[in-house]
Amino acid sequence: MNEVDDEVFAGIDVGTTTTKAVVINAAKEVLGRFVRRSGTDLTLAATTALEEAWSTSLTGPTISTSSSR
Repeated sequence: MNEVDDEVFAGIDVGTTTTKAVVINAAKEVLGRFVRRSGTDLTLAATTALEEAWSTSLTGPTISTSSSR
């Protein structure tokens, strides 16, 4: 493994409704992603989304289901 293989990149999109974050590797493979409501504290939204995307990239995807009635 060379240094390029260890590189990861993160992107954050903060919008008025949702904030999205993604973590990819040098081969452009998605390692982790997260979407949350932006709310009024956009810095918190960006930080939380990035932390969650990074956490997912380390542990692998988590599948959850919910039912709204």
